[in-house]
Amino acid sequence: MAIESQGAVCAKSDNTVVESQVLSEGSRKLVTLAVMLSAIMVLLDMTIANVALPHMMGALGVTSDQIRSLGY
Repeated sequence: MAIESQGAVCAKSDNTVVESQVLSEGSRKLVTLAVMLSAIMVLLDMTIANVALPHMMGALGVTSDQIRSLGY
């Protein structure tokens, strides 16, 4: 059985209510900012890698299939 408490779900086990912690407004904003910055960093990394691929292929003398094996 679950109990609603300030938007958080508390579990009931062996007649004991386990309380879950609810993030404060400031913590929610900080977590949201961290997730958004992480997504931007991933996008930036992918963009830089895709722009650098043709130069890497020429400098290393490899084909696009060989470059793809690096994970890009």
